[in-house]
Amino acid sequence: MIRKPFEQWLFEEVELTFGIDRVENLPSLIEWLTVPNVQPLSQRLEQLRIDLMKNVEMWNEDELKLMFIAMLLGEIRFNNLPHYKVFTQRLFTLQTPEVEATGRVEWFVATGKQIPRKPFFFLQEYKPEKNSGNDPLGATLDCDG
Repeated sequence: MIRKPFEQWLFEEVELTFGIDRVENLPSLIEWLTVPNVQPLSQRLEQLRIDLMKNVEMWNEDELKLMFIAMLLGEIRFNNLPHYKVFTQRLFTLQTPEVEATGRVEWFVATGKQIPRKPFFFLQEYKPEKNSGNDPLGATLDCDG
């Protein structure tokens, strides 16, 4: 079993361990955005996606929060009790039969009122640092419960 904190993962390890790859277009998201009642939102999300793709490796943590994350979160209502809600700055463990990854999660959506249970997705702290021993992209593990 692999056991390590989120910040010690390299992005290639994440890809290999979980069988995921970075994609420019996700068919299910494109399909969701073509629903007629979300067209105005889809234009805004597409612009945010383009801005992110162009800048994600260059933004520092505050720039990423201000220029992308806050804008995205402002467009979408993520609190829908009792089904799901936003949690921030919570200790969390992702556990599968092969992997245990732990750490403090910056922001995530999960079931639960005060105690996060089943996560849908999360945003992990992202700090690109020169000459760093860790990999900021690798620390952004995606757990879709």
